[in-house]
Amino acid sequence: MILIIFVLFLLFFIDRIIKNSGFSPHSFFTYYWGGFIIISLPFYNERYWFGGGLFWITLSIIALYLGYSTMSYIINVNFITKKTEKKVRHYHNWRLLFILICLAILSSVFTLIGKGLDTSSLKSFESFVSLNTEIAYERYNINQSTNLFNQISLVLAYASPLCAGFMNHYVKNFKQRVLIISSFLPTLMILLTTNTKAGTIASIFLFVSGIIVSYLLNNKQYPKMKLSTLVKSFTGAVTLFILLYFSMLLRIGDFTLNSQMIVFEKFKLYALGHIPAFDIWVSSENQSLFSLISNYTFQGPISFLGLNSKTQGIFNEVSPVGTNVYTAFRGIIEDFGLIGGLGFHFILGAFAAFNIHKILCGGESSLNIVFLTSIYFYILFSFTVSPWSYMSFVLTFVVFHMFLIVSSRLYNSNEGSSEAL
Repeated sequence: MILIIFVLFLLFFIDRIIKNSGFSPHSFFTYYWGGFIIISLPFYNERYWFGGGLFWITLSIIALYLGYSTMSYIINVNFITKKTEKKVRHYHNWRLLFILICLAILSSVFTLIGKGLDTSSLKSFESFVSLNTEIAYERYNINQSTNLFNQISLVLAYASPLCAGFMNHYVKNFKQRVLIISSFLPTLMILLTTNTKAGTIASIFLFVSGIIVSYLLNNKQYPKMKLSTLVKSFTGAVTLFILLYFSMLLRIGDFTLNSQMIVFEKFKLYALGHIPAFDIWVSSENQSLFSLISNYTFQGPISFLGLNSKTQGIFNEVSPVGTNVYTAFRGIIEDFGLIGGLGFHFILGAFAAFNIHKILCGGESSLNIVFLTSIYFYILFSFTVSPWSYMSFVLTFVVFHMFLIVSSRLYNSNEGSSEAL
């Protein structure tokens, strides 16, 4: 365990010596997962730690780092890195974003009405809590199929903060800022009525991913961490904590001190339990070195094509820690093996470097933007499961791609007038 911590701090030190931006994909992945490991260690006693999973995560950090660095070296040696002389593309349109958010809000309202929300449910706090508890029970205990309208509603709810995060760079007035914030309304509505915490967290991660890539696209450099950014991030984290805490109390159905202590323990489990769960799984199971069966990492598209069935929660068995969440890394190892999984991250790092090169040199297409944004989202969401396990996330990036194409064409056809709001 001491060796793993030493290697992680060594990676942090090397990254600082090289002076990489903390927002570059390989550095981002290093600090994100290195920080997760270091923070989680004090919260669980040594009977939960075996070291195998932590060692594999550390190797995956190195693999992605090497993949990114190798591709960057190949590009710098073999290709001209000066900016491409071509017409500047504009991928923003405020009216289009407004329409998207309105559609997301309306579809979320109709979805909630379909689940039993009406005016009587909002007349008293007790009736609202009762409906919330009933919906949560049905979601966890009754096998319900997702109809097409609910799927579309969910995709729109995710696409709104993703597109809003990408548009955040272009904010010039108060109305535009309000529109950006309102992009979270659909997922917040769903959170407070159905307790889908993962959806709210995913929306924030999509928003952040959009911000990073948009900043890189427009400034040809990574964002810089300022004091104001830290304050906003802290305020947002506290707000999210309060919302999630309140929604979990609603799910239980009462606000007693005992319920609050239960929620606190669940918070620790949701925030950090996936790391010891993955560590135990890797250390206690015999894993193959190589495999080419993709049943988990890309389960969303595979199940959509009818090649495999999808189950709620991806993994049903509960680890000794008390969770069935094993990070995205378990699915990657199940699909590609221990060494194959490291190869997966090496390729992912190389792919990230390729797309960043296209964006920095001004020769990007909308697909380069979508691919890079999806890589950032994978990194952020990987603490739960591979985002490509859910078709809703795959379709979200399809909508994002359509948003980029349509907004670019509208901007160019109207010579920029379409951006007004």
